[in-house]
Amino acid sequence: MLNQGYSVLQINRQIYDIPEIRTAINFVAEKIASVPFYHIRSDTLGNMTIVNDAVQNVLTIRTNKYQGPQVFWTQMITNYLVANNAFGMPEWNNNGTLDSIYVLPFTMFEFFQDDNGKLIITFNGNSAYSFYYDDIIHLQRFPTNKGGASKQATKNYTTMVGTMQNQAVKDSETSNRIAALLQVKSQLKSSDMKKKLDEFKDTFQTSENTTGLGMIGAEYELLPFNFKNNPLNVQLLTDITKQLYNYFGPSYEIINGTADELQYEQFVDNKLKPIIYQIQEELTYKLFSNKK
Repeated sequence: MLNQGYSVLQINRQIYDIPEIRTAINFVAEKIASVPFYHIRSDTLGNMTIVNDAVQNVLTIRTNKYQGPQVFWTQMITNYLVANNAFGMPEWNNNGTLDSIYVLPFTMFEFFQDDNGKLIITFNGNSAYSFYYDDIIHLQRFPTNKGGASKQATKNYTTMVGTMQNQAVKDSETSNRIAALLQVKSQLKSSDMKKKLDEFKDTFQTSENTTGLGMIGAEYELLPFNFKNNPLNVQLLTDITKQLYNYFGPSYEIINGTADELQYEQFVDNKLKPIIYQIQEELTYKLFSNKK
């Protein structure tokens, strides 16, 4: 089943293929994944004790046979930010203890109810898979009545950034455009002009010409041709990048290491803690019965 869904990065490749967005997403995902989660039991007096059991092992040592906690939560939060929904499936041993939690590769889902009113979630991939919703860990971004928002609000920004970057690549590929005109003072036929130009290039465009200097005779005149075509509006690209960073969590200053103490504090309080609280709530509800 882990290979039956559609990769989040396939569905939202336009978003994740933009380096600035990938940087912001990975930045947040790795910060969240660095937060340790523990199985803690508390009593009515507020005393808390770490429980060293199977749940603790899954949370802190090995989340599943493919991933430790750092990698698992990095993937979960990446899905959460890219697709606004992330799903994890706990697996239990025959004796009822937690064995592992796997990231589910699904982005399309629907909710139903069975005859007893219990909520069922059905994932649509290469096949349909249905589970009781209480058995699936579900993280939601921009939540609605039917899970996290189905679409991102970044379409115009990502289109603009993609277009500008593609144009910059094309511009760099044509950077060998005319830089100067070589004027020959004597009258030459077209074939002779091409021959003279080839001689000029053979003389100066060689690997031996490491100084970048050259000398021409009196029969030539070199006319600089200041042709500029720079379609990349750097300021506009920077402004859009800042908006995309903010949308996915960190600020431009946080990403570039120029943030002050207050900006870091706001990043933790406003961006990281809400995700961490949601994880705690989901793990507590989905892994433990009411009695526990």
